[in-house]
Amino acid sequence: MGLQAGMKSAAVIETEGAQSFRGRIKDFYGVPNSEDILDYDRQITEYALQSLREKPDILAVHLRALDRYSHSRILERNEESCKGY
Repeated sequence: MGLQAGMKSAAVIETEGAQSFRGRIKDFYGVPNSEDILDYDRQITEYALQSLREKPDILAVHLRALDRYSHSRILERNEESCKGY
């Protein structure tokens, strides 16, 4: 999507990952890597709100707290399904 599809897109993710959007999405914001998940997510949220002022058709945001929670739930379900094998 993005520039090729004619949609106004924005992405807010970790700085290194944001570089992969260069030339593909007009508005991308990178947040420095941090071990402090809440501070990282706060910065992501601030940039996301800033990017919404540009009225993108689609906005991709990577919140680590949600990411970690969902991955931990997947692991729990996999462990449960493997019991007895």
